[in-house]
Amino acid sequence: MSSGNGNSDLLEIQDGSGIVRKCGALPPDLTKVKSAFGPGGTQYWEDIRPDLVCTEAEIVKMLTANSSTRTPRRTIFSDPHWVKEGDQKQVGSCNGWQTTSIASKLRWLRGIQDGLVLSGSYLYSLINGGNDNGSALQDDIGAMTTYGACPASMCDANTWHRNQTKQFDSEAAKHKQLDWHPVKSLDGFWSAIYWGALGGACLDANNAFANYNGNGIAPTGSGIGNHATHVDDVVIYKGSLAGETVNNWGLGWGSNGRGLVNTGTYQRSFQNHQFYVAFSTAEADPVQS
Repeated sequence: MSSGNGNSDLLEIQDGSGIVRKCGALPPDLTKVKSAFGPGGTQYWEDIRPDLVCTEAEIVKMLTANSSTRTPRRTIFSDPHWVKEGDQKQVGSCNGWQTTSIASKLRWLRGIQDGLVLSGSYLYSLINGGNDNGSALQDDIGAMTTYGACPASMCDANTWHRNQTKQFDSEAAKHKQLDWHPVKSLDGFWSAIYWGALGGACLDANNAFANYNGNGIAPTGSGIGNHATHVDDVVIYKGSLAGETVNNWGLGWGSNGRGLVNTGTYQRSFQNHQFYVAFSTAEADPVQS
């Protein structure tokens, strides 16, 4: 299985801890996006809940009104293991770790609160064709939907060749079927996250981004987007909306692996990547009552 988006010239960035990170998010082949939706396809989130789509100004107003009652995701996922185990290290598997990080957190929110973090490297091995050339968001989602992912404790960041990961297939099959929806617009993306979704997105990483220490808005480039991160909340920063963004680079980036990215950054990359939101997972292994 291969994504068909080969690129041997992925941008490499050295982060603040000295690790060289590959930015492996590739623009999608839009003819393949629908096939990644899983059996029967799926719908754009805005078509399912048009009544919940709000403008940025409306979300700012709602966040302000609900500031004392809404629990930030930063608080819910304050345990550092969520970021520590979801570290892509030196492999261009950011899309894989984005997808499995979302699935891992959705398991927790769903009630399977065992703290399991799923392996983005396993997912990446299913679609990279044996080469570390990056991938597009829908390729990893398609693999998660069809095959699932094993725990990161079984398959670490350096285990990304398919001949290394076949041994984990039966375990991966227990953790599949990410219930996800593409979005048509940034308003739809931020609205879904406000209403409880986690979001998958790409941004343009550069050296300044790699050395971001968590103070203020993370500095990014102005390109089409080269790095996949997940957004687990939407917040107000200095009166404007920002995405509470979780990177795949361990605890050394930002504030324990988290940071704020402004909506303008995501608007640029949205033109070239298919963003998505997910509210739940439906795993092969049932929830135990």
